[in-house]
Amino acid sequence: VKSLAFLLIIHYFIIWADSDVRLVGGGGPCAGRVEVLHQGQWGTVCDYNWGVEDAAVVCRQTFCGDAVAPTGNANFGEGTGSIWMGGVSCRGSESTLKDCGREEWILQHCRHSWDAGVVCSGRTHVLIKIRLAEGCSGQLEVFYNGTWGNVCFNQMDTNTASLICQHLNCGDSRSIFSAWSRLKGALNWLDYLKCRPHDSTLWQCPSSNWGDNRCEEGEVAQIHCKGHPPMRLRGGSSECSGGVELWHNCSWGTVCDDSWDLRDAQVVCRQLGCGTALEAHGNSAFGRGNGTIWLNEVNCRGDELHLWDCPHSLQEQRSCSHKEDAGVTCAGGTGAADRLDVRLVGGDGPCAGRVEVLHQGQWGTVCDHKWDMKDAAVVCRQMFCGDAVEPRGNADFGAGTGSIWMHAVACNGSESTLTDCGHDGWGRHHCDHGEDAGVVCSEYKEIRLAEGCSGQLEVFYNGTWGNVCFNQMDTYTANLICQHLTCGKSVTVFSTRSRLKGAPNWLDSVECRPQDSTLWQCPSSNWGDNKCQEGEVAQITCEGNLLCSLSLLGCGTALEALGNSAFEQGNGTIWLNDVNCRDLPGLEAQYDMLASGPEPAYSDCPVLPGDVRLVNAESPCAGRVEVFHEGQWGTVCHHWWDTEDAAVVCRQMFCGEVVLAKGYGQFGEGTGKIWMEDVACKGSESTLKDCGHNGWGRNDCGHHQDAGAICSGRTHVPAPTRLIDPHGENHPCSGRLEFQHLSSWYTVCDPDFDLQDAKVVCRQLGCGIPVEEPRVAAFGKGGGQVWSKKINCTGDESDFRQCLRSSTEEQNCTHKTDVGLKCFCNGTSELELNPLVGGPDSCSGRVELQYLRTGPIWLDEVDCEGNETSLWDCPSAPRGQNDCAHKEDVGVVCSGVNI
Repeated sequence: VKSLAFLLIIHYFIIWADSDVRLVGGGGPCAGRVEVLHQGQWGTVCDYNWGVEDAAVVCRQTFCGDAVAPTGNANFGEGTGSIWMGGVSCRGSESTLKDCGREEWILQHCRHSWDAGVVCSGRTHVLIKIRLAEGCSGQLEVFYNGTWGNVCFNQMDTNTASLICQHLNCGDSRSIFSAWSRLKGALNWLDYLKCRPHDSTLWQCPSSNWGDNRCEEGEVAQIHCKGHPPMRLRGGSSECSGGVELWHNCSWGTVCDDSWDLRDAQVVCRQLGCGTALEAHGNSAFGRGNGTIWLNEVNCRGDELHLWDCPHSLQEQRSCSHKEDAGVTCAGGTGAADRLDVRLVGGDGPCAGRVEVLHQGQWGTVCDHKWDMKDAAVVCRQMFCGDAVEPRGNADFGAGTGSIWMHAVACNGSESTLTDCGHDGWGRHHCDHGEDAGVVCSEYKEIRLAEGCSGQLEVFYNGTWGNVCFNQMDTYTANLICQHLTCGKSVTVFSTRSRLKGAPNWLDSVECRPQDSTLWQCPSSNWGDNKCQEGEVAQITCEGNLLCSLSLLGCGTALEALGNSAFEQGNGTIWLNDVNCRDLPGLEAQYDMLASGPEPAYSDCPVLPGDVRLVNAESPCAGRVEVFHEGQWGTVCHHWWDTEDAAVVCRQMFCGEVVLAKGYGQFGEGTGKIWMEDVACKGSESTLKDCGHNGWGRNDCGHHQDAGAICSGRTHVPAPTRLIDPHGENHPCSGRLEFQHLSSWYTVCDPDFDLQDAKVVCRQLGCGIPVEEPRVAAFGKGGGQVWSKKINCTGDESDFRQCLRSSTEEQNCTHKTDVGLKCFCNGTSELELNPLVGGPDSCSGRVELQYLRTGPIWLDEVDCEGNETSLWDCPSAPRGQNDCAHKEDVGVVCSGVNI
């Protein structure tokens, strides 16, 4: 599949977006009189001062190789019309002839007998491919003239990196920096690659000539994109078991089982939300897959968030066959409680409400037929909500929407999860949402440390605060508890006597595992079942203060501070008064705490993130990195400073993702101590101080080597957008459009949703551009809520949500009009072009569009102005809509220049 930037099927190459030069009269496309397009007219170039540097620019701009000879004196015949340029003075590195200097005064002395020309070495049919060494991250490499080589870092910026990531279907760029080449002896093919805002494909971006570079060692471009290729399990008994497949280069492929073990499987299960890995399979245990084998020699530690974070090789694996496909079995597919697939909705709290279960990626309800106390007991236990008080029916908590997943549920009361209970089969029922089942549980659970971020660990269960015992508790468990309470990491954990007289010991033997992401997933004794002696209550001290370590909401800049209960009066305790924040990158506040219990009043919070800051830049999320140690601020030396180190700083500063790691005092030279050198972060640390380094104050650096960082800033993370295909095609680039807004998934039903809107969605998903008009209900009816406001994209938005703010106009919508769309995937990124059809030569013939390559007539009523870069930029009737027959197919005859 080729990018739609290449859809005009012509011979050899398309030229740059500035298609304003041609060669005429030379008997071929790569020799002739030079003519330029200006003010809508072609004119010639005077040969005054015309030299090989000028000819080189023309040859490169027309994709005709190197300049062989500049010619003058109308060697290829005299032109007609205007003489547009004279006294041209190119350096040889310009992207287009129009970028070169020229002397306007000479034009009055020129005539067509002085028309300039060139002879170029000619075009050879080559493939140009581009890749990141590790799929969606790694060194940027380009395949040219049969060899993989490097792309240098010089002048490369985030716009260029973003276009590369989108070109490779990897989303947007996360960071870009320079590195040493991983390819020994490889050529540096490209340098000074810098894309402009109007460049829509990578190949339109200006750069140096092939092989012409000023690239030093350690200056190869390395890019990390935000996207990871989608992954799925195939052929198993549930959605949480099967052969591992991943989406790359617009096709599904498998993973080779060489070195495949339980640690790799654990990462897959976690990434898919399937709980703990039970078994890592090899030898095509779930049947042989199809397509490319993308991964081999995967070597995970087991604690990575994504399979792509593990060491691996992402490329076509020719040393494996599909009889060696890898697979996994996860606990989520066997009924283990690692996977929370039930929720309560519409009640007054988290432990009462309409029962909803997650199946096939969608939430749905449970019918109340035969719904009883045993069924409710399983739900309450699974939700850590104590005992069942009452089962409810008849949509007592409101009618749900979407699927009704379960009917005639028959639990015996001892099951771990509701999905372990018998029922009539997923989606099989004769109910409506007026019969949705619900439950009321005895109480929800809550956890606290007695002094906020330190003190005895206590849990609220069945209406009573009680103790958590120390038995088997380790620092990993204590860390997760501190994080659960937004108190940072644990500093100490030990045992003590209970401060609550007569309180029950509610929990014992709490021991969290590496795969547990929330406290309630950690194994423990049953409620009230313990072997806790006096003096064995757990006491934990966390590193952060509860209120001072609150995460930012990620909602951008504050627009207004409101008082007088502008959003109605709240309930419960008033905890804070006299809040007095200062405008610092972290969170720093002074306040008085008012409380109804024994909690002490805090008067002063430490600065958060406390011991790191970014200075000397216009943004609080960029600047020179400084750390606080022994009562003094000092800098960090840039030796071995990279994006993993900068990422820790950005996260610690609540500043989003790292964009660039800077060195050489680019944010100015600091003063005082240089506290850290040779910083070696893995990227997952909570604070910069947790990273390895040479020791405090030990360095051989000067302040001209101070390190810096540029972070993405405190912006709200874009809400997920997805395309859902209920027909099981599992293609991430086509389906029903859904997006997440305020924790709920919405479908789109706007009847005016058009290609302009679809273009934004396809680009955001890394799926190229839409291949057809959006269709209503083409991919079935969705569940959940329907977005009823009008959507109006300009086509330039980077995030589909930006279109939602364009209008407040409401529409009458139902799921019958849910919008679906298909995007065109960029594929292998090869530049491989074919001739016009049916003409006497390669520059005349019938125009065809590579748009699924088969019979439809895609365009009608095309109305170009003549200066568009692509035929797709011209106004036309909607794609595929026409009143034509193939006897009306259009054609062109060109002058001999491939455009």
